[in-house]
Amino acid sequence: SSPHEGIFFVLPYLHLFELLSMARVCKSLRDCVKEDIVPGQKLVVDAPIRYRLSDDRLAELAAKSEGRVQVLALINCYNVTDEGLLTFVSSNPQITEV
Repeated sequence: SSPHEGIFFVLPYLHLFELLSMARVCKSLRDCVKEDIVPGQKLVVDAPIRYRLSDDRLAELAAKSEGRVQVLALINCYNVTDEGLLTFVSSNPQITEV
């Protein structure tokens, strides 16, 4: 069965790690998160996923965000370069805060 539609109101408030963790709960939530991994206007990447975030992964997130991100918070993401950050920002013209 599909998740209760109330869950969609929560997704924009979750950090990336929480979204990915939620995707492990059941198949319907996994499909929901997989379709819309960047559901809101704010993308926060912190521990523990920050260690695995690279320019390539950030580019994937940029493609999935479809230009909707307005706030990007990369907390101690040491594997992301200036070039990777600029690529993300150029893919999200509405971004107002990094």
